Order: sequence, then C-alpha cells, then structure tokens
Amino acid sequence: MAAHASVRSICDRHRISVATFYRWRSRIERARTESWPGRAERERDELERTVRVLRVALKAALRTTDLRRDAVQRLRRLGMSERRACEVLGFARSSMRYRSRSVRSKPLV
Repeated sequence: MAAHASVRSICDRHRISVATFYRWRSRIERARTESWPGRAERERDELERTVRVLRVALKAALRTTDLRRDAVQRLRRLGMSERRACEVLGFARSSMRYRSRSVRSKPLV
C-alpha cells in the first residue's frame, strides 16, 4: 500500500464505497472518544473531588500541628514516605519537622 494513497484508491482496492469508508471511520472515532479514555478521565476527576473533600475534612479534624504530625507518622508506619504523606494530607513538610525554640515556663493565659 502506498504511503499517500487516496481514499478512493483504498476503497477501490477493498471494494467498498467512499461513503462506507467515512461511515466506518466516524464510528471508530466516536468509539475511541466514548470508550475507556473518557471513562478514565471522569473517574480520575471524581477521585480528585473526593480527595479534595477529604483534605478539607482532615484539616478541620487535625487542627493542631501535633495532630498533623501524628497523622503523618501513622502513614509513615504504614510504609508511606513523609513527602507523600504530607502531600496526601495537604500539610507542609516544613511544619512536620519544625520544633519551637522558645521555652515557656508559665502559660500565657
């Protein structure tokens, strides 16, 4: 088959009409766009929305830095890296390792 064969010559060779060729081509293109890639994108978008909602809920539940550190440590014990755990929970890595330098002898209030 020639690299730049015309649609007409391809159709003649396979004994189909030009209209049949274009009808088949449109069906194939439609099937490609409606099949797995489209579903995968929709599922990924739904998963991203779920993750965003969970992050908001976690930030509300894990208000203090100590609670956030504990959550990261639990994920690390499950085999997740600190970087990934912080990314999943939506927390800054720098706050996970930060320790206060001030020494308070009396409560502020």
